[in-house]
Amino acid sequence: MKIVIAGASGFIGRHLTAHSHRLGHSVVRLVRGDGVSQPGTAPWDPVRGQCDPAVLAGADGVVCLSGASVLGWPWTNRYREELVRSRITTARTLVRAIEKLPDSDRPKAFLCGSATGYYGPDNADQFLDESSARGVGFLARLCEEWEQEARKASDLTRVVNLRTGLVMGSDGGMLGPLSRIYRYGGGATLGDGSSWMPVIGIRDHVRAVLFAMQRESIVGPVNLVGPTAVRNKDFNAMLARVVRRPAILRVPRFAILGVLGDAGREAVLASARVTPGVLDAENFAFEAPTLEEMLREALT
Repeated sequence: MKIVIAGASGFIGRHLTAHSHRLGHSVVRLVRGDGVSQPGTAPWDPVRGQCDPAVLAGADGVVCLSGASVLGWPWTNRYREELVRSRITTARTLVRAIEKLPDSDRPKAFLCGSATGYYGPDNADQFLDESSARGVGFLARLCEEWEQEARKASDLTRVVNLRTGLVMGSDGGMLGPLSRIYRYGGGATLGDGSSWMPVIGIRDHVRAVLFAMQRESIVGPVNLVGPTAVRNKDFNAMLARVVRRPAILRVPRFAILGVLGDAGREAVLASARVTPGVLDAENFAFEAPTLEEMLREALT
């Protein structure tokens, strides 16, 4: 396949690029700045809305993974604007580039990032699939706006919204820095430990992206999460077990909210028992279905 990736330098983008290359696919990475001189890259400038439509022509899939990290603290008004801008402008630029192509040259699929933050931070023990309603809060509204921007390409090509959960990999995401803290004995339960964490291994995540790219029956939101969400207290215990260090500390909820505010409630303490409804219906086979397998694959 020919695959075009925006956000290829990020954690997930790096793994998606490497996995695609291992499978023999052709990958074009959209880059800004000096990187345009590297093989397999093409220039673009989403801030100015610039992307050469010819780069997207004939692609089997265009994947948009761009966006500032929600783990950037604090969530000042300026950083909130950056979280929105970095997602909406990239999706909009790609949609407009697709619009300029004749029907015969348009990509077969446009897969745009989103997140399980769509369901909001407070869901108790409710099981959440792709049909569940949008939750409340800044992240939920951001995900909805992000998905709406991508769906503007629905009349042009098949659009898939990648609602990504907590991706387990040693070189990025949440687990990268967290595993180092745990190795030094700093592991801790957050709040009362009851929050549900929708986790997925990085290898299964990129496999699922390519799976969705190739399955014409997959349209709209797809929860990129493992078969079973885990509570924070169980995540804490399993990560401590895998790195063979104690994790007996507890960070009180009031302390997290006092320091991080909305970011603490919506990102750190968020509880979402998300299920991979679409992937299950399409018989996607997870290679690391349990948290222990995800962590051991990433860290050992």
